[in-house]
Amino acid sequence: MKKLLIGVLSLVLITGCGSKKEETKTEEAKVPSKYETVDNDIKNEITKIENLDIPGMRDISVNLLSTEYGLNLNLVENYVSGISTTEEYKLYLAIKPKAGKEDVVKRAINNYIENLEMKLKDEVRNQVITDENGNVIEKEFKPDEEITSDKLTMLKNRLETEINGYQVYIISSSNEEILNVLKTKLS
Repeated sequence: MKKLLIGVLSLVLITGCGSKKEETKTEEAKVPSKYETVDNDIKNEITKIENLDIPGMRDISVNLLSTEYGLNLNLVENYVSGISTTEEYKLYLAIKPKAGKEDVVKRAINNYIENLEMKLKDEVRNQVITDENGNVIEKEFKPDEEITSDKLTMLKNRLETEINGYQVYIISSSNEEILNVLKTKLS
């Protein structure tokens, strides 16, 4: 009897009590991949742009969209993207909201851009400036003084438009060239 009980227990442990593993959907599985080929075509075309200034371009991950951009992926039908691995403010994002969710998605992206602008301004405020002898120069910013940098200028000169239901945001010195690729591929 003891041997039979040990045999049954062993069988139960090996087979996992006969239960099926439930498939879990990750956030990435919730975003349709029907545009994957288009997305690869877009990336290939954009990387061919002469003097493209998005170094180490990679996709904006689903995780980054939800944590940094504040986008609930239930609001998104599809998106294509590229972001610099070294200069996070350089990017392109074409995002197609689900019907009726356009304003919510637009607000989330605009909030991200406002936060990015504040971050870049803080970066300028906290920048250590030295003279030719290596001495630190203290820079005091007045409350109403406009803080500028190349990064902030690029951010302010971003391109925002819509193509075939996609909300498009491009922050690069190659805005028009990237836009032309997106117009061709998303139309």
